[in-house]
Amino acid sequence: MKNILNTALSFIAFVLLLNISVFAQFNPVNGLEYEQSYDYGNSFCPSYNCFYLSWGVPDISSETLVGYNVYRNDELYLFTESTHISCDGMGPCSSDDFYDSSFPFWVKVKAVYNEEKIESIANDSIYVCDLYSYIDKIESFEIELLQNPISEGENIRLYCNNSMNLYKIKVISLNGTLIKEVDLFNKVGNYLNITSEGMSGGFYIINIQTEDEIISKKLLIR
Repeated sequence: MKNILNTALSFIAFVLLLNISVFAQFNPVNGLEYEQSYDYGNSFCPSYNCFYLSWGVPDISSETLVGYNVYRNDELYLFTESTHISCDGMGPCSSDDFYDSSFPFWVKVKAVYNEEKIESIANDSIYVCDLYSYIDKIESFEIELLQNPISEGENIRLYCNNSMNLYKIKVISLNGTLIKEVDLFNKVGNYLNITSEGMSGGFYIINIQTEDEIISKKLLIR
């Protein structure tokens, strides 16, 4: 009788495990992206290296999403309920130790589900090869995006060396489509604001034409 009971319990446990494996949906994150930039003299970014690591929420699941585990190589870096970590140079950074790891390293993000903290797979990863360094101070400050990334609806803000004569600014999508064009034959002051009205989230190229050259900056709208 005891053997029959043990066999029955084992069968029930097997069926439960089978149901869990069939119906559980521990979906991975979507759209893992990473951007790194050098901002000379910015003490809020580690070694002047600002960064923005982001990802999209997983597809709808029957399980309860509780957050995300961010890994450097196979070591857990942090758990977060947000869909990004960053040091954007606009204030003190809670992830200023992001680069405290041996280079190069791989970054991956796993979705975490339920009270049991069950992880999804990581279906994408980012290769971080090194820190940017020794970038010339004058070159770095001739033209700079004052905030990157920006949110939808925020102005694109530029700092421009007063001695530079700007002639034209073009905003171009990554597929080469001209989004907007601004003529600036008589620039006044060091700061420029360009509306981002009509621009949705994503990456854009800002081409700044001066009398001597065309300077390109990459902008993220989130």
